[in-house]
Amino acid sequence: MRKLRMGLRRWAPLTISVLLCAIAQGCGRMEWNWDLAWWKEPKRVVPPSKPDSTRHNTEPTHHTENRAAPLDAPPEQGPSPADQLVNARKEARPFYQLYLVSETDGKPVERGERVQKLKHVGARTCALALESLCVPLGRSSNTTECYLIYEDRNEFEAALALAPLLDVPVNTAPGSGAGGDPFSSGVGAYYAVIEKGPIVERSLIEAADKRLAEAVQSPHLSTVQRWTASILAARLMMDYKYDYPAARSYCMQAERLCTAGTLELFTAWYWRAEALNQEGNTTEAAGLRRRIDETYGPTVTRSQLIQRGKSERPAVKTP
Repeated sequence: MRKLRMGLRRWAPLTISVLLCAIAQGCGRMEWNWDLAWWKEPKRVVPPSKPDSTRHNTEPTHHTENRAAPLDAPPEQGPSPADQLVNARKEARPFYQLYLVSETDGKPVERGERVQKLKHVGARTCALALESLCVPLGRSSNTTECYLIYEDRNEFEAALALAPLLDVPVNTAPGSGAGGDPFSSGVGAYYAVIEKGPIVERSLIEAADKRLAEAVQSPHLSTVQRWTASILAARLMMDYKYDYPAARSYCMQAERLCTAGTLELFTAWYWRAEALNQEGNTTEAAGLRRRIDETYGPTVTRSQLIQRGKSERPAVKTP
C-alpha cells in the first residue's frame, strides 16, 4: 500500500501534463505571444533625408522676419495724415467733390473732399459761375454751402484752381463803369445778373455785358482771367440776352487764348457748339461735336462735356 502511494506521487505530475496536452489538442491550436516589449511607447519612424546636390552650394539662410529690433533703433515712420489724404486724392475714384462755403461762423469746416472758403461771394452764386467753366455732374443749391460733383479728375483739378479766382464781390452797380479791376468788375456784374433769378432788367444785362467785354480785352489781365471772362460773357448772351451770334463770338475769343488739347479749349468748343445748336444751326453744331469727340473722346471719356454731347447728339436713323 505504501509502495502504491509512492508510485502515484511519482507519476502524478506526468499524468497531469499528458491530460493538459490532450485537452489543448482537442480545443484547437493556440499561439501565445510571449513578446515582453508590447508595453513600450511606440516611436515615430523618421525616414532618412535624401541628399541634395545644391545644398553644398547655397549659403545659409538668415531668418530675420521675427528678429526683434534693437532698443536704440528709431521707429519706422509711415506717411503722415496729410500725405495719406493727398495720396488718396491722387487715386482714381468714381467721383470728386468740391465744397464751396461762404459762411462758417468761425467754425472749422470738415468735409471728405476739398473745401474752398469764400469771403466775398455766396457759395451758390460762385457755383453757378464755376459750373459754366468746369461743367460738373451735379451741384447742390444751398446759398451758403454748395458742392459740385465731378467724374473727371482733370475737370475737378481745374475747378479747384478757378474757385479762388471767382471769389470777388457782387458788383451791385455795374452801370457805373469798370472801376479798378476789370476782372472783378466783370465777374461781379455777372453775379449781379444771376442773383436776380429768371427775371432780370435789360439794363443790368447790358451793363454786365460791357464789364465782361472790358475784362476780355484788358491787356493787364492774365490769360486765365480773360478766358474766364469770355466764357461767362458767352453764357450771359445765351441764357439772358439770347444773342447766339454774340455768344459764339465770345467763345471764339476764348479759343484764341487756349493752346491745343487743353481743357479750356475743350470747354470753349463745347459752348460754341451749344450756341450753334440753340441758334438752329444743327449741322455746324454736329460737325464741331464730332471734332470734340475725335480730339478729346479717347482721353477724357469721363468728362461731363463728352457725356452731354453724346446725349444731345441726334440719333442716327437706320433704313
